[in-house]
Amino acid sequence: MSVWRYTAIARDAGSVHRGAMAGADALDVRTRLRRQGLEPLDVRRQRDPIGRMGQRLAPTLRACQRRSRSRRRSELFESLAGLLAVGTPLDGALRLLASSSGSDRDTRRGAVLLEESVRGGRSFAEAMERAPGWFDRAEIAAIRAAERTGRLEPCLDRLAERLRRRSVLTSRIVGAFVYPAVVSVVGVGVVVFLSTHTLPQLAAVIQDAGSESPWLTNAVIAAGQILLRWGWLIVLMLLIGSLLAPWWGAALGRWRPCRVAVRRLAQLGAFRTPLTASLARELATLLHSGVTLAHALAAAGPTVRGLGSADVRRGLTDAVERLQQGEPLSAALSRSACFDAEFRQLIALGEESGTLPELLDRYAERAQDRAERAVDRLARLIEPAAVLLLAALVGVVVMAAVLPMIRLQETVL
Repeated sequence: MSVWRYTAIARDAGSVHRGAMAGADALDVRTRLRRQGLEPLDVRRQRDPIGRMGQRLAPTLRACQRRSRSRRRSELFESLAGLLAVGTPLDGALRLLASSSGSDRDTRRGAVLLEESVRGGRSFAEAMERAPGWFDRAEIAAIRAAERTGRLEPCLDRLAERLRRRSVLTSRIVGAFVYPAVVSVVGVGVVVFLSTHTLPQLAAVIQDAGSESPWLTNAVIAAGQILLRWGWLIVLMLLIGSLLAPWWGAALGRWRPCRVAVRRLAQLGAFRTPLTASLARELATLLHSGVTLAHALAAAGPTVRGLGSADVRRGLTDAVERLQQGEPLSAALSRSACFDAEFRQLIALGEESGTLPELLDRYAERAQDRAERAVDRLARLIEPAAVLLLAALVGVVVMAAVLPMIRLQETVL
């Protein structure tokens, strides 16, 4: 939805009204103004003050919103499925969720937006399209197909299960990096404290005795001063860099050595398995909901995230084109190196037997289990590495504190 500036005249009083209104397009805004007793004179899209960069950042920000709302979306889909199962109409189910005291404020606000759109005559899929910060393309496509086939309740159950399974792997990955992050923060804190409080005093004693401080002590003191003075700027630059990561990735992707290195890393099982597991689950959910194979591939591509996901999306786009030309999906996917032999063989068997959604579900379960085991192995490797790094960092700081005392002893003697 966009923001529109309007100028309108009240039909009864003839007074001029100016203001802003959110709407899908100018026709939508004019219709809503007429319902309020206003005759629109001029409706124009409000310029985005952020400009072109803001428009480029909008998809990334919406994707971040969707990731942060994964748990809420799962609960929303599960609650809707339960209410529909007992015969509650869709608008009534949304109204109950909007007024439920068991939901948080953000979930109630999302249910209110959906309920208003559905009550206004829109389908559930159209209502979801008006909330891009909540629902992705795959979910909208699945709901649209389920509404056509009358299988909305099982589709909602599958979408909730899809989000739960995705959150399990995400929590494993986050948990693998929590301990190293804590160790890193503790190490940086030790360096900053000792280099700004203890080591300067030792260096001053050495200088008063007519000797020079060791170079290691001076280097640690300088590093601590930099972190103390400019630490906020370093954190801010890291945050901005993470926000602009898609553009950095696109810029580096145009550099051939970097592109080749990313592709080789993406071929490793630790990186490729989570991608194929996510893709298989998305495709299975869409096909179970009644989405055609070509539309399922087009909708599932943008939801794949991770190292090598750009090549996967390009491979899916090429597969859709070849699928529309009459090629079987297994042959279309074989032209891309992003999909392993097991995945392509499973696609071929599913096309022959007509059980492609079921086989994709089984493959997704196996691939997710392999990905979780890979994350656990990575966590077991990262934790000792983090301890060794902290020990080395503390050892350097301790050495920087011991060297001045040794030099002071030599000076006194």
